[in-house]
Amino acid sequence: MDLFNFWKRKSKEESKDSYELNNDLPEKDNLFGQDLYKRDLTGLKAYFNDRPNIERIFNELTAAIRNGYSVKRYLYDANLMKDEEIRAILIIGFSDVGSFLFDMLNIKENIELRRDYEATQEAIKILKSN
Repeated sequence: MDLFNFWKRKSKEESKDSYELNNDLPEKDNLFGQDLYKRDLTGLKAYFNDRPNIERIFNELTAAIRNGYSVKRYLYDANLMKDEEIRAILIIGFSDVGSFLFDMLNIKENIELRRDYEATQEAIKILKSN
């Protein structure tokens, strides 16, 4: 089950109260040519909308770890460790996603969200070590 399906099980109102900051800021804005994302679920969705391959890989990773794979096994089985450029892109992507998850954990702690955050941090370490 990917991260968004996990949240869909909750009612929209509960999800909003749980993982969205209660302010009028847009989920994405541009300041001096730099995209800035709101540090909650709406910002993560906007980030994934701009980077669908990072979303796909993140969802595959979280599904794999929920099915008993280790982070390392997923990265190797998905053939993501051989190319240096792919590893560099994934380090940035997992760092970005991890920072969203960290901020969302500060809004409300959740075991599954914590597991996803820890998986991104482990992935970063593995990708950097190769």
